[in-house]
Amino acid sequence: MGRWFTGCLSVLAILVVAKAYTGWHQARTDAPDLIVEAASLIAQGRGAHDLGPGRVEQVLATQDPNFFRHNGVDLKTRGPATDGTVTQTLARPVAIASMVPGVGKVSRLTYTLALDERLPKTAQLALFLDRVDMGHAPDGTWIVGFFKASELAFDRSPAELTDDEFRSLLAAMGGGRAISPAAAPTPSRVAYLGVLRD
Repeated sequence: MGRWFTGCLSVLAILVVAKAYTGWHQARTDAPDLIVEAASLIAQGRGAHDLGPGRVEQVLATQDPNFFRHNGVDLKTRGPATDGTVTQTLARPVAIASMVPGVGKVSRLTYTLALDERLPKTAQLALFLDRVDMGHAPDGTWIVGFFKASELAFDRSPAELTDDEFRSLLAAMGGGRAISPAAAPTPSRVAYLGVLRD
């Protein structure tokens, strides 16, 4: 019985180490292409600073308040668009690819940590804004990407939106609500009180 238990623990330990290495290695492999992709998005005017004055802060307050202070993982952050930080959102494909319950999360964790080490925060934000699920447009179309959602729902860039329209995009992050100027974020979805309006 003791040898069997020790053998099982050994196999589990090897599996965890293998998954950890896989996530770390994949992030280091993906990082150069992701940097190029982010630079292209920023050059196209689809970076965080293209949202408009003060709006980067609103997105981060909604999704990942400690973004500039953590290393990709923040146990206190559970943004509406994901089950974690901006960087963890970028690691979602790795988590899906390694769907071994429990152990698969090790790959996502090491991928997230290695990605945060390799990608500048501005690049992470540009990629997040391009990949975040935004729910349904008024015509029922499923939208991925903050800028795309703004263009499809309002026919304008985020910087050109009214405050109410921008708040409706914040409320839609994660795909939980339809995009509508009347869809104000709920307190559970937006921690930042400056985003809310009576």
